[in-house]
Amino acid sequence: MAAFDVTDEQRALHAAAQGFFSEVSSEAAVRAQLGEPAGFDRGAWQRAVHELGLAGLAVPVDLNGSGASWTDAAIVLEEAGRFLYGGPLLSSLMATAVLRECPGPRSDALLARLADGAVVALSWDGGCSVDDGLLSGTTRYVVDGSSAEVLLVLGADDMYAVDLDTAATREPQLAFDRTRKLAVVTLEQSPAVVLDGDLRRAHDLLDVLQAAELLGSAQQALDLAVAYAKERVQFGRAIGSFQAIKHLLADLLLEVESARSAVYYAAAAADEGSDELERVAPLARAYTADVLLQAASDGMQVHGGISFTWEHPAHLYFRRAKAGQQLFGDPRSHRELLAQRLGLREIA
Repeated sequence: MAAFDVTDEQRALHAAAQGFFSEVSSEAAVRAQLGEPAGFDRGAWQRAVHELGLAGLAVPVDLNGSGASWTDAAIVLEEAGRFLYGGPLLSSLMATAVLRECPGPRSDALLARLADGAVVALSWDGGCSVDDGLLSGTTRYVVDGSSAEVLLVLGADDMYAVDLDTAATREPQLAFDRTRKLAVVTLEQSPAVVLDGDLRRAHDLLDVLQAAELLGSAQQALDLAVAYAKERVQFGRAIGSFQAIKHLLADLLLEVESARSAVYYAAAAADEGSDELERVAPLARAYTADVLLQAASDGMQVHGGISFTWEHPAHLYFRRAKAGQQLFGDPRSHRELLAQRLGLREIA
């Protein structure tokens, strides 16, 4: 596979995304949305949709999207993760990935709606059953489920699209990561549309997208720790000059940069249609989730007791890290998948 190189257009995209999320997802803005059921500023989301085209970033141009690459999507999601953006961007890009792997007029119609800002949520829950085109059951931990218009229910071999305005009830679900809004969705003989496609590749794309968002959070957790180590003085010296802190942060930098290499290599593999995607996607997802947890934990250690207070942002990244370990499959399950695909025995 060709070596990954950042283009001038991607640098401009990164700068635009960083500027936008730093404005609409400042710490104050994030905190203001913690108690809101939807968990995001709808006005800011409309700006993301219509001014920056983020909702349709990876939607094909002929369906009113930007036709961007998966590497472009990773660049944007990294910045969204850095600022703990609460809007339905991850859900939108994940839904785009699934629908692009299920080509057909029904998927095209949903992709066009996504580009226009419709919120489409995903469910991996196996608690639903289908009978004569009607889907019933309860699915939990649905990201953006409270604000979604359409739910994509992914099974092992099949996928269904359900309009949540009909025969469905939703209830907000308390989450450890309060910046990520979850819901319990109950379907009661809801009309479901069957979508056929390559769900294995779709799942790999979802791993890459989530890994990119986790990477951004890990980078910010590291940056917060470094900034504090430079300004906090003990015994007349900045604590960053102490060997223990210096080595801890240096090791953490190596881990974050290694995670970045894994994420963008996987994104490049997705763009090139490389067979390597099936191996590097679960690897990137597992490794990045672990790196974020390490970055958040070590960052709190550097900050000391202040990081445990509600007023300090460090705990928000720790919450994102712990929840990210479990959302859409934990690192262990992804490593087991990688081992299977490499022809190795399952991890005991």
